[in-house]
Amino acid sequence: MSDFWPFVIAGLTTGSLYGLAAMGLVLTYKTSGIFNFAHGAIAAGAAYIFFELNTRNDISWPIAALIVMVATEADRVASAAFLLSWGFLNFFWLALVRRPIVAAPSL
Repeated sequence: MSDFWPFVIAGLTTGSLYGLAAMGLVLTYKTSGIFNFAHGAIAAGAAYIFFELNTRNDISWPIAALIVMVATEADRVASAAFLLSWGFLNFFWLALVRRPIVAAPSL
């Protein structure tokens, strides 16, 4: 009976993580209509970074977890910065190149 409770806690923890990932997938699908599997990719990358830091580099787990959280958030910030810069580039392309070409008289 003493082996029962650790399995219950491990099962509830694992089920909670699966539920959280499923809610993220459903939320993205309901709002955009596209399955976005980036949740799994970010989780796998974070798990790999945590393993490398904690096991192979002997960094304590709270510090490794903090580094992983900062690294995954930096990835999102970099993605947002990329999309924002792409939007500015598209705006300048339309304003400075495409509109004058379309408005120019034909030859």
